[in-house]
Amino acid sequence: MGFRVAEAVMRTFGNVRDVDEEMVAVGKAVKEDRERLKCKINSLLDEMLSRPLEDVCRIQEIKGK
Repeated sequence: MGFRVAEAVMRTFGNVRDVDEEMVAVGKAVKEDRERLKCKINSLLDEMLSRPLEDVCRIQEIKGK
């Protein structure tokens, strides 16, 4: 009986380890997505700021219609 208990404990800890690894993988993916979005937003902001103000206002008017 002691062996079965030990086996159950090992399975449980193994499953916990798998869940931890999955959580770490998901966390890394979220962090990478956040970094990609941050870069995309910064790129769009840089593009908007590099244009003359008249172009920016015209784009906003077109999108508003």
